[in-house]
Amino acid sequence: MDFHQASLLETNVTNVKTGKAALGLNEAFSSASAAGTPLETEFQLEADRVLTLLTYPVAGNKKPT
Repeated sequence: MDFHQASLLETNVTNVKTGKAALGLNEAFSSASAAGTPLETEFQLEADRVLTLLTYPVAGNKKPT
């Protein structure tokens, strides 16, 4: 994913080095991922990089209970 393909919607910084962010797709990746699809991310600032975990909602996928 390139930076122009999603927009930052919201951030929640836990501390100086970690946090969560909500992104929205600016353009469709496929018929299943239309523009506007929300993405959840977590990030961690390292000395020389930012580690990012991005999750994507899949139709019918349920979180374990």
